[in-house]
Amino acid sequence: MPGESFDWMAEERFQCRAPDGKLFAVLVRLTAPELVDDRKEGLHPYYRCQLGLEPLAKDRWIAGGSTFQALCLSLDYLRKVFKVFVAEGGRVYWGDSTDSVVDLDSSWFAPMLETSKIGLKLSGE
Repeated sequence: MPGESFDWMAEERFQCRAPDGKLFAVLVRLTAPELVDDRKEGLHPYYRCQLGLEPLAKDRWIAGGSTFQALCLSLDYLRKVFKVFVAEGGRVYWGDSTDSVVDLDSSWFAPMLETSKIGLKLSGE
C-alpha cells in the first residue's frame, strides 16, 4: 500500500504473460500474521497478513481467526488471483524464466514439467 512499509516474512518471484503478450514480473510477498484486537469497537480479535501482489493485483490484507487460518487464506487468495489471470488468457511462470508454467493446484505453486523435457507431442506431431 502506498506509503506503508512492511516486514515481509516470505516472498517468491513469478513471471507473468498478459493475454496481450506483455511479460512482467510479480514479486509475491507475505507478512507474518499480526493480531488485530478491536474489542473496543465491539469486534472479536483476529489475525491478518498483508499480501503483496503488485502489479498483477492490488495488495491487500487477508484476515483469519488464527495465525494459521490467516496464512492459509492468504495463499488461497493468491491461488484464486492466479487462476482468474490464467482463465482470462494469462500465463504464470515459475521464477525469472518463461520455461516452466506454474502448477496452480500445487501446494507451493511448483513449476510443471517442461514439454521439451518430457517429449510431449503436440498437435499430432
